[in-house]
Amino acid sequence: MKSAVSERMADVRDMYMAHTMMRREFRLLPQLVRDVASGDVRRAEVVGAHAELMCLLLHLHHEGEDVVLWPLLLERGGQEALAIVPTMEEQHHAIEQAHAEVTSLLSDWRFTAQGGGRLADALEGLLTVLLDHMALEEKEIPPRPRSTSRRRSGSSWGSTGWPRARRRPSRSPSAW
Repeated sequence: MKSAVSERMADVRDMYMAHTMMRREFRLLPQLVRDVASGDVRRAEVVGAHAELMCLLLHLHHEGEDVVLWPLLLERGGQEALAIVPTMEEQHHAIEQAHAEVTSLLSDWRFTAQGGGRLADALEGLLTVLLDHMALEEKEIPPRPRSTSRRRSGSSWGSTGWPRARRRPSRSPSAW
């Protein structure tokens, strides 16, 4: 006899959309940086503004997971969550380190168009840890019943950082 599932599953399509966008853009960025001629500060500013936007989106995406999703999964996800959340947190730490390297190189390169090779290499390093993380996250954090992933009262993704992103003035080209 089959038992009917009475709870609606959490909608994780936003995660897949964000990951698809990040995969595309972070795969393109190393070559975009390498294609900027040394000293071409006008082009470096355009590419650099886009890279900065992508780094901000990555940071805010993971901040939301760290502040909202992982605590909820640990609280409500049982043994399955206890097994995977520490790995996700370790991967976030590795991503933060690679992200910090990129952002430390990005500001100078953006205004001087010098050292693009080092920045492109750092972006490739970030891409490597990011791809590994997203693949595991998509495999191990499947849709769950809403009781596992619903937001706490008064808590939302928006309270973590998205309002800052919306208020931030942008001279950046569109990310997608």
